[in-house]
Amino acid sequence: LLDALNSRKSYSVRIVGDNTQVEAVSNVSAVHSGSQDAIALIAAADLVTTAVGPQILEKIAGTIAQGLVKRHEDGNTRPLNIIACENMVRGTSQLKQHVLKLLPEAHQEWVVEHVGFVDSAVDRIVPPSEAG
Repeated sequence: LLDALNSRKSYSVRIVGDNTQVEAVSNVSAVHSGSQDAIALIAAADLVTTAVGPQILEKIAGTIAQGLVKRHEDGNTRPLNIIACENMVRGTSQLKQHVLKLLPEAHQEWVVEHVGFVDSAVDRIVPPSEAG
């Protein structure tokens, strides 16, 4: 899936309702959550989002923590917001707790001061269907 997304650099979103629409989302890329590339991207990013499923948030927290440590060590003080776009309530708050548990103590205060963990919930996911 990651290879296909990186090859196409886009994906389609089907918007359902009275009139079905297909919108292209372009200029995208993907990396494996456990890779050094992911850590480097987190260290440099302005926005990090997830869409992995609620039960996976704890599993990706280590990579996010490593990226935040690198960000701090690199002296990157630009604002960073992290949003867990999951079908759950307060998913980002849960992700934050997982990340903070894994962060070395020397980086905890810096992360609290420089990183926003913004809660968001996916209300529902509607399977694609034709309008009619």
